[in-house]
Amino acid sequence: ELDWRTAVVHLVRRPMEQIVSAYNYHREEREYWVREPTRCNFCTENDWQAIFGRCGFACSYGELLGGVDLAAGLALEFRNQRLT
Repeated sequence: ELDWRTAVVHLVRRPMEQIVSAYNYHREEREYWVREPTRCNFCTENDWQAIFGRCGFACSYGELLGGVDLAAGLALEFRNQRLT
């Protein structure tokens, strides 16, 4: 049972470094979900639409990252990571 009186705060001092690191890691496709078509881990419905709309909803996240330039890849990673 959850105790709703407890608050958790997750601080990231250098969020851009986290995005770059996650982008590089996800391009390596080490996690199974990165290879599954149209799957992202922490994105909202709007984020999912924006991410996978780029490939017509016919690719995995890893394929998508591998097919875009660095700037687009970082923007996609931001959408994927913004709720973590």
